[in-house]
This record gives sequence, structure tokens and C-alpha cells, in this order.
Amino acid sequence: MIRLGTALGCRAHGQLAAVGLSRSLMRLDLIDELQVSLFPYVAGEGTRMFDGIPKAYQLDLVSSAASRNGIVELQYRRHR
Repeated sequence: MIRLGTALGCRAHGQLAAVGLSRSLMRLDLIDELQVSLFPYVAGEGTRMFDGIPKAYQLDLVSSAASRNGIVELQYRRHR
């Protein structure tokens, strides 16, 4: 999940879940914060969120919270 600023004019309750869009915005350096919901489910395959992102792109963990059902909420901020 990505929280986008209003400067981009994107509104879907402030969050988007499109991995392809998030990658494109990260490559263009347009994301300041990421909110990731990690679910305890192993599919074995799928789309990797950070494929194609330059190795120099650094994120700092701002907060994390685990719920009783195993979901972990992670908030990252772009390291500048």
C-alpha cells in the first residue's frame, strides 16, 4: 500500500495497492512514504514489489505493528 500526497491528485482513501504503479513512482522518486501490510500467507510465487528498483533507493523503517491475527503493518520513509 502506498500513501500518496495530494500533490499527485490521487485519491482512493489515500492508498493504492498497485505494485506496478508503486514501482513506477519509486523509479521516478515520487514516493516519500510506504505503508506495507504483510499478511501471513505463502503463495509460493507472485509479483515482487521491489523488482527493478535501483539498489541506491533506501528506505528507513519508521514504525511497525503486529496484530493478533499475524498481520504486520510496516511504515517506511524514503531516506534522503
